[in-house]
Amino acid sequence: MELKNNNQSSNINTINTNRFNVVVRIRPQLKLKNEEKKDLITEEDLFPCVTKLNEREIELERPNIEKRIFEFDRVIQGTSSQAETYNILGQKIVDDVLEGYNGTIMAYGQTGSGKTYTIFGTKKSIDYSEEILSDMGIVPRVIRQVFDHIKEVSIRL
Repeated sequence: MELKNNNQSSNINTINTNRFNVVVRIRPQLKLKNEEKKDLITEEDLFPCVTKLNEREIELERPNIEKRIFEFDRVIQGTSSQAETYNILGQKIVDDVLEGYNGTIMAYGQTGSGKTYTIFGTKKSIDYSEEILSDMGIVPRVIRQVFDHIKEVSIRL
């Protein structure tokens, strides 16, 4: 599927870095870890309120409230891996930065919505490691890409 933006075609698997993009990553519902907390949770709290409709739209639905559909530049399912998330939203921006353009990746959202996990990954994944771990977030992958680029350029010189 191709999206047309600014008279350029852009593959749906990446974002258009020629402009500001809003990408939503849906976080899956957490399972309750503590049996005691079950008394504090109502059936309404367990209702899945966000549904990915397609690559650009989500539906927000709550009991007794009208359904609403929101459109974004890209919607990433919560089951998407960290690598898929980086390939969709980070890799092209870093490529552009290495070519001399400005680039920013910003996470915004409610407490507990998965911002830290998306940006940094797990604690284990941000500890120094020679290999790319599957749960590395955007920042460790950016650093890896920048240093790989530096190494590649220095070898060519």
